[in-house]
Amino acid sequence: MSHVTAASSNYSIAYLGKLVSGQIQCLNVVPTVTMLGIMKVCLTSATRVHALLKKKKDALTG
Repeated sequence: MSHVTAASSNYSIAYLGKLVSGQIQCLNVVPTVTMLGIMKVCLTSATRVHALLKKKKDALTG
């Protein structure tokens, strides 16, 4: 999954690189230290949940 950011004068748009119904999901992100911390927590949580779901899938299939 690739992450690309396009900067603007007041905000940046974070492209998550995931296609949903042929469209790319994007988030309007204000470039502040607080938002950076929030995005890091979201990424950590998503990584953890992905690993747990993979373990669950592996346990159910084999």
